[in-house]
Amino acid sequence: MTSGTDDLLAELVELMRPIAEYHQRSNDEPDEDFFWSTAPEFMGASWDELTTIRKGVSYVEKIACGKRIADILTENTDVLREGVNTEHDAPMWESLDVDGEPMSYCPEMGLYAPKGFLIEQSAAILCANSGNAGNKGPFVSITVPRIYRTEATEWLDSFVEKAIGQFNVLKGRVLSATATKTGMDLSIITDAKVSPRSALIMDDAVWDELELNASVLTERNEDLKALGMSTRRGVLLEGKPGVGKSQLCRTFAEELNQQGCTVVHVSYSVGSHQLKSVFDSVEHLGKVVFILDDIDLYLRKRNDGDPGALSDFLSVMD
Repeated sequence: MTSGTDDLLAELVELMRPIAEYHQRSNDEPDEDFFWSTAPEFMGASWDELTTIRKGVSYVEKIACGKRIADILTENTDVLREGVNTEHDAPMWESLDVDGEPMSYCPEMGLYAPKGFLIEQSAAILCANSGNAGNKGPFVSITVPRIYRTEATEWLDSFVEKAIGQFNVLKGRVLSATATKTGMDLSIITDAKVSPRSALIMDDAVWDELELNASVLTERNEDLKALGMSTRRGVLLEGKPGVGKSQLCRTFAEELNQQGCTVVHVSYSVGSHQLKSVFDSVEHLGKVVFILDDIDLYLRKRNDGDPGALSDFLSVMD
């Protein structure tokens, strides 16, 4: 093998090592130390009598659900038993900066809840998972005896609905969509450098065009909806580097954010490969303004790079 092949193989081995160690540990540990091993005893049912209801969630819903799980755990440490249901050494807690204060949430966590705590008729196991390329995204799940599947399904739907209503801290903020090892993520931008209009040398016609298109989100929004017309618009800015395209976008997006719109800055790494994931994730963020910078880098030339990139991009935009 070549040196390059050896390096790639070594890298793959290192990537797989944590998963192998996790499974080895779960095999070696006493049953009472492994999270899922005591599920039948805890539930009072055998494995073939249990069922798991799994619900895929968006990246926005992942944070909202994780926040709600974190609050449930924090407020009921004497009742609940937490564990891990993924390839990690411990349950995962993450922190998000919200208005200058850290907010803890659980993107990957499993917890045992006694009878009556989540489901009135039964004990239950609630899990959250950040997802990966294999399972196509984050999800939450609940495990109960099969006879309570209907009640558990209704509870899980209600759990997610309440989470995105009460714990949705991303709505109405300025966000950044970035790529991660397992997909994409959204984070709050707290230190965006935005110039006022007076600091930009820009023809009035440019501002007029932006305001006309943005009116579908502001003063004309309800009228258009009442007529059954689309409230989606886009403006393509073209020009040499340094003429102010990016700053213009930031300034105008900040103005719309002050009017209640959520703003999402889409990085090149996400926009060129996972734009659909970004669009799918904003369902619960109200009126949204996307800033897609350097879209020429997404597609390049028709005969250079991915031949399907242009059609994929246009399909997502539609």
